[in-house]
Amino acid sequence: ELGLYTHPIIILNTSGYYDPLLQMLQQAIDNKFMQEKHSSLWYTASTPQEVMEALDKIDEWDTAIGKFTADNMTEQ
Repeated sequence: ELGLYTHPIIILNTSGYYDPLLQMLQQAIDNKFMQEKHSSLWYTASTPQEVMEALDKIDEWDTAIGKFTADNMTEQ
């Protein structure tokens, strides 16, 4: 959300291991701790093959992503 890291975040959620993390992130959005658009900062894969495919497809974030923080501060 702060834009300090601009590379893709891919969560390999094998057998649902990271379901609690994903639920927590969704709860943060639901409770307005994060904006809905922040959910685009990570990608969830179920298999290592999906991770490899995602690495080929997902680009680094636009450096303007740091603007999320400024937008969030002005909206509150």
